[in-house]
Amino acid sequence: MLLTEKRDYKLYVDIRQGEGEEESPRNLTELSFSNLELLHEIVMSSLPQQRLPGDDCQKRRYELAYRIYLLEMALEVQKDTLKKSGRIAHLDSSEKSLIHYYLGTALTKMIARRLFQTDYLTHLSAIRQADGRYLNSPGSNRNDMIGAKLTENGYRVWSVKGRSQNSRNAMKIGCREVCDFQAISGGKPEIQAVCMTYYDGGYLNAAVQIPGKSYLEKSRQVSVDFERKSYLRAYYQCVPVVFQGRRKAELSQR
Repeated sequence: MLLTEKRDYKLYVDIRQGEGEEESPRNLTELSFSNLELLHEIVMSSLPQQRLPGDDCQKRRYELAYRIYLLEMALEVQKDTLKKSGRIAHLDSSEKSLIHYYLGTALTKMIARRLFQTDYLTHLSAIRQADGRYLNSPGSNRNDMIGAKLTENGYRVWSVKGRSQNSRNAMKIGCREVCDFQAISGGKPEIQAVCMTYYDGGYLNAAVQIPGKSYLEKSRQVSVDFERKSYLRAYYQCVPVVFQGRRKAELSQR
């Protein structure tokens, strides 16, 4: 797979709401996107842990090139669908997990934007509080992302799960994680969702689960607070200089 090659792909997204007897019927949605859109999401989902300053272009360039290279190695194309590549078969489980996470993060951003009208989506750990400290997720090893719409003040919370195969346990963990957030900047989250990417028969798929009441009742009742400008600063800081200008203009015209 070559992400700079101009072509279109498609991905099937299984969207479900609730759990147990309250779970809604399966809603399988076909999502079509271009190589340029996928590159954009890789860029905009980068650098959550490192928190590199926006003017450190050289380090950002290296990290971005690394992520793109890994995903190009991990995927191959059959007609317009994406498949798991045999080029990463020799890697150990920890190396594959990192690739799956990068892929899951990029596609979660795309799914949130295209199917749930979430214009912004950034890692919680990249947002600064009023006292200058970064926000922390409740618990360890969390992959929480905070989303928002361009013209509204409310927020959404997403949990990212990138896996090699469909994992019900991973979805359950994600449901508990997003339901921990009872308030974001003084308001109830508009959407609490888990997005997992995985392979089925070698083909890349995605599933979105919106948890039901039972998860909310068992949540940790966590609240996070930050200013809107801090949130937007964290989001736009993900745009390295190398991707600004013409490519950004092209994306705005799509």
